[in-house]
Amino acid sequence: MEPDSLRFVRLDSRRRRFEVDDRLISLGSVLSTRWLLYTLEQARPYAGNRLLDVGCGVKPYKEFFGALEHIGIDWGNSLHRLDAEYLASAEALPFADGAFDTVLCTEVIEHLKHPALAISEMARVLKPGGH
Repeated sequence: MEPDSLRFVRLDSRRRRFEVDDRLISLGSVLSTRWLLYTLEQARPYAGNRLLDVGCGVKPYKEFFGALEHIGIDWGNSLHRLDAEYLASAEALPFADGAFDTVLCTEVIEHLKHPALAISEMARVLKPGGH
């Protein structure tokens, strides 16, 4: 994991699970963080070879999912550090229909002006039968 991103989360590569250091996270965020990481662990088996990470930031989940291709896209005006191959809005993804086996999007939807449009775009770029 990148030192500046999710300093309170560590990937235990031996167990292929996330560990959370509760001392480094606000009490109000503990439950939501643990729920997010639990959900990612449940989703991991469904990750395909070509994964699009919408709102990727510094790609904190890249190693965890282990896709052959982990393509990141983020908003160009982000205040965060980015490790994105593409800068664009989640509401207008610059990819062909059915281009990805998996679409990952965490902690982004609540920040969008048109979340339904972003979800529609993610569905559009997902291959039939993808996750």
